Amino acid sequence: METQESSFAIVQPRRQIVLEPMIILYSFVTFPLQLLTQLYILETVENDLAAKYGMMNISHYINITLDLCHMNASDPAVAFNAEVQAEASYVNLIMTLSASVPALFVSLFLGAYSDKVGRKYAILPPLIGGIITTLAFIVVVQLHLPLWYLFISAFLCGFGGFLSTMLLGCFAYISDTTSPETRRFRITVLEMCLLIPGIFSPLGIGKLIETIGYMYSFVITLVGQVIVVIYVIFFVPETVQKDTSAKFFNLTRMKQFKELFTKKGDNRRNVKLIILFLAFFIGIVPKFDFGLDTLYLKNRPLCLSNKMVGYYMSTFLGVATFGGILVAWLMKFCMPDQTVALIGGLSSMVQNIYKAFVQNVIMIFFGENINVAPVFSVFSVLYIPTVRTLLSNTVDKSEQGVVFGAVAFLELMCSITGVAIFNPIYASTQNILTGFVYLVMATFYFVASCVLTVYIISYWNEGKSNPGTITVTVPEKQPLLGSNDRGKRYVNPDETREHQN
Repeated sequence: METQESSFAIVQPRRQIVLEPMIILYSFVTFPLQLLTQLYILETVENDLAAKYGMMNISHYINITLDLCHMNASDPAVAFNAEVQAEASYVNLIMTLSASVPALFVSLFLGAYSDKVGRKYAILPPLIGGIITTLAFIVVVQLHLPLWYLFISAFLCGFGGFLSTMLLGCFAYISDTTSPETRRFRITVLEMCLLIPGIFSPLGIGKLIETIGYMYSFVITLVGQVIVVIYVIFFVPETVQKDTSAKFFNLTRMKQFKELFTKKGDNRRNVKLIILFLAFFIGIVPKFDFGLDTLYLKNRPLCLSNKMVGYYMSTFLGVATFGGILVAWLMKFCMPDQTVALIGGLSSMVQNIYKAFVQNVIMIFFGENINVAPVFSVFSVLYIPTVRTLLSNTVDKSEQGVVFGAVAFLELMCSITGVAIFNPIYASTQNILTGFVYLVMATFYFVASCVLTVYIISYWNEGKSNPGTITVTVPEKQPLLGSNDRGKRYVNPDETREHQN
């Protein structure tokens, strides 16, 4: 039987910059895929409903011949568009649930398993699942199959662990190779690498669809996904010495998750973890608004074209990403992690309140991205990576896979909760306020900020002395023997740590 007390060894890679190129390449593939998926679903639902009502292909007719944003609210075309928006949001809901439910169980095992056999065992399965999903889209588009075939592929993809599982492997990898003092910046940079390609990849997505169609656009995405898998297999060195006796399906994994929150003799740490996980859960739920931004931008009163949606995504991500990296670098010199997280939560709240009342293209582009973004959006992107850092710094080196496995499980729960809450709200409030759902999201960020405030107040005296640091006392170890042990850093299971987060 495996136990938490077994030896844990870290093999330091020769290169520090290993995952960032992979994440950038992955994002260059993922962002177009997300937009392609949302736009294809929206167009398919639109054409299916048009056929249902005995109408011609209405997509070109509504978007070009009629100016939907300047039509009377009682016009039949407006009612038709509202029904399309509602139906598309429900399709996104079902697809997300189909993938997230099996991924929940996989993430529980992969996190702790990666502590035993290596981080690549958590990174690769979601990448392979993504390839399966893209292949399914190619088949559905080519053969004009119903959308429900995509639900099957999403379910199969979920057994690979979904995006959250890949990220748990990446963040655990970073934690293996960084000190607590530099971890927040490296985790933030890694998350920003997810966003950097989003600045450029959406720019040509509308033109790409018009030129080569959906199927060949998905084929290009598939080629990129295969390249990412090849990079991980051959160019990402492992950081964890493999335990050949480790088993994937082992009930010990569940016990490790329980012990994460019930560690004997360290009640203060246990309470801190519970508060941080609660803040993480509440604050990340609004991030899983799958497809709602695209639907909102194409809906009244904005009515953006596919090309303009791409321009908006690029502008917003460009300001938020580069600003976020700069702020993260500056804040590590003058501000503790918990304060940065609190500012990020409050900034996200203000940003969503603003978006709820956007009325025209100038407001969405120049208001949110130029005036509001430097003050609020730049800080909002720091919320999640900073809370991840606080969680990582609270546990031992040998628990990094477990804690990020718990984070991945929580993210998948959030994806289910997010689409279950926000997609139906968006669909049912079309006749009230199209941006009403963003007010609900702002409420979540307000509650998350309150939880973080409790965390800061409760541990204020501890944080003042040396915020965000961990002192490690490692008993004397036997010298390393043999050339094969070079580059390995062994962590004694009996090491004691004084946490000061």
